[in-house]
Amino acid sequence: MRNLWVRALGEAGNDVDQACDGIEALSKLMKEGFDPVLTDVNLDGISPIRAIRRVDKLKSLPVLVVGVDPGEETRKKAMTIGATDWVLKPIDAAKLVSEVERVLGEADAH
Repeated sequence: MRNLWVRALGEAGNDVDQACDGIEALSKLMKEGFDPVLTDVNLDGISPIRAIRRVDKLKSLPVLVVGVDPGEETRKKAMTIGATDWVLKPIDAAKLVSEVERVLGEADAH
């Protein structure tokens, strides 16, 4: 599924990169500019949202969580700790591209 999303986002004109795990993702975020980040809620035992929000230069980076419906409490917690929005799986590639473009548009407006 991830490869389909990567291809669709790339074909829509986005530069796309991937990380194998949370540690690699945070390392890439520290070295390169990304906007937005797509992540699962919990990656390799670390909360990517918390890790991103702890870094000053990444505090305003849009973080879009892509995951199954965890229930209202978990969704609220993710938003409270810094997720920009939550996209429910399953999601088709066209809808994901639309959500990314929406989040990018909101980030540009600020």
